[in-house]
Amino acid sequence: MSAIELLTLLTQAVYILLSIVTVIAYIRYRDVVRRDVALTFSVLAIPFYVQVAVQLYPNFSVPALTLMGAVSVFALVAQPYLLLRLVRYFWHIPRLFLLAALIVMLAACAGFYLIFTTGTDIPIVVPLFNGYLAVVGGYVVFSFVRAALFSTGVIRWRRRFAAVGASLLVMLLWLSALQRFFPALANLSGAFTLVVAVVAAFCFYLGFAPPRWLRRAWQVNEFRDFLLQSLSKHQSGETSAALTLQVLGSIALQTVNGMASAVVQPDEAGGGWVTRASSGDANLDGLAEEGAWLFADMMKQGKPRALRKGDRFDGSTPAWWDRLDAGMMMLVPVATVARTWGILVVFLKRGSIFADDDLEMLILLAQHSAILLENYGLVDELSRYSHMLERIVEQRTAELGEREAQYRQIVETAQEGIWSVGADNKTRFVNPCMAAMLGYTFDEMLEMPVSQILDTDSAADVMTDVNRPAGSVYQQEVKLRRKDGSMIWGLLSADHLLETDGQGEGFLAMVVDITDRKHDEEEIRQLNAELEERVAERTAQLSIVNRELEAFSYSVSHDLRAPLRALDGFSQALIEDHAERLDGQALNFLERIRAASQRMGQLIDDLLQLSRLSRAEMRHDAVDLSELAQQIAAELVEQEPERQIEIRLAAGLTARGDERLLRVALSNLINNAWKYTRKQPTPCVEFGATEHNGKQAYFVRDNGAGFDMTYANRLFGAFQRLHSSSEFEGTGIGLATVQRIIHRHGGEIWAEAAVDNGATFYFTL
Repeated sequence: MSAIELLTLLTQAVYILLSIVTVIAYIRYRDVVRRDVALTFSVLAIPFYVQVAVQLYPNFSVPALTLMGAVSVFALVAQPYLLLRLVRYFWHIPRLFLLAALIVMLAACAGFYLIFTTGTDIPIVVPLFNGYLAVVGGYVVFSFVRAALFSTGVIRWRRRFAAVGASLLVMLLWLSALQRFFPALANLSGAFTLVVAVVAAFCFYLGFAPPRWLRRAWQVNEFRDFLLQSLSKHQSGETSAALTLQVLGSIALQTVNGMASAVVQPDEAGGGWVTRASSGDANLDGLAEEGAWLFADMMKQGKPRALRKGDRFDGSTPAWWDRLDAGMMMLVPVATVARTWGILVVFLKRGSIFADDDLEMLILLAQHSAILLENYGLVDELSRYSHMLERIVEQRTAELGEREAQYRQIVETAQEGIWSVGADNKTRFVNPCMAAMLGYTFDEMLEMPVSQILDTDSAADVMTDVNRPAGSVYQQEVKLRRKDGSMIWGLLSADHLLETDGQGEGFLAMVVDITDRKHDEEEIRQLNAELEERVAERTAQLSIVNRELEAFSYSVSHDLRAPLRALDGFSQALIEDHAERLDGQALNFLERIRAASQRMGQLIDDLLQLSRLSRAEMRHDAVDLSELAQQIAAELVEQEPERQIEIRLAAGLTARGDERLLRVALSNLINNAWKYTRKQPTPCVEFGATEHNGKQAYFVRDNGAGFDMTYANRLFGAFQRLHSSSEFEGTGIGLATVQRIIHRHGGEIWAEAAVDNGATFYFTL
């Protein structure tokens, strides 16, 4: 393969690859700039696609070859206009000029089409094309070169490569046009043309679609300038948030070849936005107010944006476009993960054909500035903390001095002895009270061993206890030896101490003289012993009396019951054996004798029970009072099933006491309520609880006969009755029994009633 063939293949591959790369970039991002770039290089690659097609398929028909040739010519004719469309992204092009170039291009294409299809030579076509190529191509080269020369920052590298590529491409077009008038130039159309085409393609590639690593290298070069400026400010001591934002704005302006830049921040005081730093020639007054809605949206989303003059928001065009005569606006948040410092705003005169690279560079600058701002904030905060800590240390030092004086005063004036012992079991410190307690001076007690102050047993106990961990205060009664040899008692409260080297076997103790208390305790112990002896004697005497009372009660019960049983028995025998001989009055007398003897027997039983209640041993168990009341009521219903009575029993009422005695008390109260409601048409008996003086009180209530509260003080006496036995049966012992049971439980009992309106008996336990 010859060098020409190799160059041809290389040229074809480069232009085809360039078209593919730009088309893929447009498909990925779908923006207007990439669309025009992809269109320019796809059209530029058409002749090379045709060459490859002819090389692969040489048997194309003549019409097909003619058509492909025409398409190749059209692609070459369209190149100056397509390059002119790219110029408008960074250079102002009059609309009339752009329209004229389009019309001439279409006219030239139409002329060449007629020439190819009819074979007729149209003289005006070639001059028209040459003029179009000279004017438009020259304007394109001038625009690209001028933009490259006056660009700064990252953008200048891409514009320079693009300018070289455009210049070489236009030069090739001019050479192809001049060959018609200067045939000698055809000799240059070989290797030179291919080499220039390849160089132009590479320049276009580096200008319009450079690899990412190369763009990063250009950005690093610009970023270095920013770091150098930041470092120089830092070394000169000029480190502040405002200065950092100012450096960011000026470097950002230079990097993207902008016309003006600013950093806007939220106004915490006013609630809006304010411009903190600005650079460039344009007047940015009012920017913070006009773009508040846009800045707030960016602060919320946190994404950079590139806006062109034609973009509309909410159906309106922002006012700053016409006022600043700007073509593009770039906005980048100045933020870290922790905080957003503001929005970097950069205005470009005519926009940017490489907006993505510019935006990436601004993002890099903004991120680093945010890090610097955060670091400066941390430095300021650390400085504030340092000053605050210095003030705190000074304050704490003064406080410690005051506390030391206070502690010294407390120690010296304390009424308790303070004693400090080191790891060598020798006295390190005593306060005046401790020294006076033992009859020594302060100097005499220093370095005095523990064994000289405590007696042998107390010293051994203390040495054992001080082996406990620090912080576990212990108390111990010890004997202390005074200077005169006498012994006193002391209450020692000690805690284990650590030496400065972290080692322990020392302690700090508070010592209180308890000699008088020990004497008092001894006297109390002797009195208690005497009292216990007297109690034992009294208990023995009470046991003898109780046994005598028990024997007396049994004797009285037996001696009284015998004649009562005789009266009842003989009366019953008279009635059974001689009833026909006795008149009605005699029989009535006999019945009354029997009833009196039976009532006397019941009275004896109640008295015996009341006597036993005073002597019975008490138990203290959990008692379900509601369950007891339920059982008692059930027994009454079983005894008198014919009575229709409403019984209300509260559930869950419990207490602690003697279940047997509490059953007797409840039985008496509920039986009384049952009895005294007998004459009521709708009788009701209730057991429940309420609160009385902060304690729980239980009650038994009825709607029966009631009583006059004037006689309430007689209720709980033995044999005291407020109703006659003919009206309501009973012995008058029941309520006395209840009162005795309640009192044995440490409670009280009282009643509330009204005649014919029922009665309520309350009791506590």
